[in-house]
Amino acid sequence: MSLFNEHKLDEMSHILDAYMDIVPTLPVEGKHVLPNGSSLAIDNTQFHKILLGGDQLTVARVRGTQALRFSEEKAVDRLEGVIPLVEDWHTRMTLNKVSYLQFVLTTYNNVFYV
Repeated sequence: MSLFNEHKLDEMSHILDAYMDIVPTLPVEGKHVLPNGSSLAIDNTQFHKILLGGDQLTVARVRGTQALRFSEEKAVDRLEGVIPLVEDWHTRMTLNKVSYLQFVLTTYNNVFYV
């Protein structure tokens, strides 16, 4: 359990770092030889990506944090193992409430209650 506020971008960064610790990874490192003879280490870590669901604000914060870390060297630091996903929980709750008020209550009493 983390005690960070997901609505603040810097604290969302801490939350995503904690998620990246549990993302299954396959570290693949290689070397690229440059024309001048020196070698450059390449990090090609592969992830079994996880879905991170939330409302639209949460997804915007996740994408914003990923955009801020786009230029990091390692894939883990770029947060490539997390896929943000908008969950329309509020829409479903509103639909259920309206359906209940319209069909259930009016059927029994023929009166619309709020």
